[in-house]
Parts: sequence; C-alpha cells; structure tokens
Amino acid sequence: MRFLLASALLLLACADDSFYLPPLEGKQGPEVALILVQGASSPVAGYKPVGLAIQQASSFKVWVGVPQHLFDIAEFQFDSKVDSMLKEMEKAGMQADHKVLMGHSLGAVGCQYYGAGSGQGKVDAMVLTGSAVLRKYRDSTKLPPTLTLDGDLDGLLRITRQAEGYFHQVVKVGGAAAGMDRPVVLLEGLNHWSFSSGDLPSNVKKNDIRAEVSVEAGHAMIGQVVSDYFTSLFGSGSIKEAAQQKIVDAVKKTGEILDPLLAAMHLEGYHYLNPPCNSDFPTNPTCQYPKYPDKSLLPPAGPPKPLPPADCTCGSEWVASVAANIVAGFEQTPAAQSKLVSKDAFHDVSDVRPFHLPHIFEPKPGTACTDPAKCYINATTVSMPIYDFKDDFDFGLWPVTASEFRTKFKSREALQQ
Repeated sequence: MRFLLASALLLLACADDSFYLPPLEGKQGPEVALILVQGASSPVAGYKPVGLAIQQASSFKVWVGVPQHLFDIAEFQFDSKVDSMLKEMEKAGMQADHKVLMGHSLGAVGCQYYGAGSGQGKVDAMVLTGSAVLRKYRDSTKLPPTLTLDGDLDGLLRITRQAEGYFHQVVKVGGAAAGMDRPVVLLEGLNHWSFSSGDLPSNVKKNDIRAEVSVEAGHAMIGQVVSDYFTSLFGSGSIKEAAQQKIVDAVKKTGEILDPLLAAMHLEGYHYLNPPCNSDFPTNPTCQYPKYPDKSLLPPAGPPKPLPPADCTCGSEWVASVAANIVAGFEQTPAAQSKLVSKDAFHDVSDVRPFHLPHIFEPKPGTACTDPAKCYINATTVSMPIYDFKDDFDFGLWPVTASEFRTKFKSREALQQ
C-alpha cells in the first residue's frame, strides 16, 4: 500500500503541466513577472488565454508563469512552485523589474497567506480574482498593493462579500481615489469561471452563475483592467496618471453596482460592516439606547474586550423603522397619525446578565395618550441577528447577511392601548 501511494505521488509530481509565456514582441517599458495561481481543481491550461489577454493589453514586457500545484490545489507547494517558476523564466532571459501574484479563487487565498507570510516583501503587487481580501488581513499592512477583480455574477464568491470588501477598502478610506492601495473592481456580466477557461470543475458547475459575456470578451476585459493596474503602479508620467484614473473610474462604477446592496446591508445592521454596539457599555454617542429593566439574574457580565468602536452599529435600522411599525399596526386606527420612535439594540435574546427587554418609555407605563392622533410613542426593541456559521470560514460561497432576526417587541396590544 505504501509503495502504491508513493508511486501515485511520484506520478503526480512528474505529470507537471506548469508553463510560462514569454513577453510578446514589440512591447516596451518595465519587465513584469506575473505568476498566475490556479484555483482548486482548475487545470493550469485554462489560464493560458487570460494570461495572453493580459500580455496583449499591456504595453509592458509581461512574463506569465502558471505553475501547477500538487492535486491542483495551490496551498500545496506554494513557495516552491512560485520560486521554481520565477527561476525557470529567469533562465529563459527574464530580468523582471516587478513581480506580481495573480490568484484565482482558492489560489487567491494562497496568495494572501504567502504575501503576508513567507513571501512578505517578495512581490510588488497582487491581483485577487474570484476572491476577496480576507477579513483577517483587512487591517494588515503585510500585504502589498492588492487589486480585487471579480465578476458581478460570481456564484462562488458572492457579490455581497465583494460589497463588504468595497465598504472597507474604498468607502471607509475616503472613496475611489483614496482606495488605490486596495481597489475593488467588478466586471459586469462575468462569473467565477470567466477568469479561466475550459471544462468546469464540479464545484464551479454546481454553484456558478451563467456568464452574460463570452469567454473571449471577458478575458479582454480582464486583460485591460490588469494592464491598467500594472501601469498605475509601475508606469510613469502622464501614462501612469491616465491608468490611475481608469482604475478610479472602474472603482466608482463598481460602487454604483454595489450601492443598493450596501444600503440594504446598512439597513440590516450587517455585523461585518461596522461591528455591533453593546448598549450595556455604550461607545457610540448617537445610539442613546436606554437600559431596561437594568436588572440581572446574576452579577452582570463585564465589558467586552476590546470595547466596540465609536462607529459601531447601534441596532437594526430595519427593525426600528420598518418592523416596529408593522408590529404596531397603527394604519386605519385612530392612532394612524401618531408618531412611533423606536430604537433597537443588538443582544443575545437569551441573555440574563443583564436582562434585555423591549419597553415603552413614552407615554409613561400605565397611561395613554389623550388624543391618539397626536400621540408620541417612544419604545425600544432588542434584536439578535442569525448568521450562517459557515461564513466564519470567509470563503464567500455562503450567504453573509442575516437569515433571520430574533427580535423582542412590545405587543401590538401594548402599543395601541
């Protein structure tokens, strides 16, 4: 059995389909070594057309190396495969001024592990396709400048996960022009497999969305954006400035695609945009959420470490502004013109240290408005969003937003009395 296993591994090692593409003739400017890292179960031959499209779009001398990893999984032999491919291209005459890693799907995850680990400082830039900057590296300074490039029809890396990345890498840093260190670009009509070619791996066949752009047209779009990104980093003068503006414009266009999604995620109070506040230990001065009943079954829990930031999310705006009004049901009642002001807070609804219960603060409990049409009602709710635990792996395949809210409301009877 051991002999058979060793023989099988030897055969796999010998059956290496790694290849490289030398620069096209007539190209000028810097010499760039681009290592394309395959996705899981994605044959390396499928990346030849997209590599050629990048060479055709770029004015630089771009060497494209595509190493095949053991079992077609980039996490195996990552360092040695990158090093051996660079050495092979150097033997063929490459004198690269810059080195770039471009990973697809799981290969892009491997690029980040490498870029922040053993390969830190060895590459000048990265391009992540069918992937995103991992949450663990969101605030890390270890990664080089990194372009996230994906299709809006990617069925394995959901567009909602790209919206999350766009919020942190572009919106929170001041917009498209300020987010050039980690720009996010979505190409309309492309899917997960648009970044490769050939027969679909089983996981792609099962989960991907049908592309609306031909393989050839998609590769040309990818080639142009990657070329612009190279020039924005490694070019000079007016050509560099023009390429930077193209990337900024592409990021802005991506923002237009993602704005409705981000608005919905903010309305939900999605926990990976801004983290949820803890109303027992308020840090966001805009929340103003009153404690009730401010009692505990046992000694109350201490403050979280660290405390939520000052821009944490108070609660679900959807619960406060939509669901609370649905529960109240004031339409077609004498209180139809009344005003309900509701505030929501995020807590585990089973928490007893302390208790968190909904409450009506105005009118004072036990009293009612003399004129229902002019009534002002000040109430609170408590919400517990439920997220898919599989999203903790940060693969982008599973839903990222809440599948349900477990919310404590005051009853319709209490609100209408």
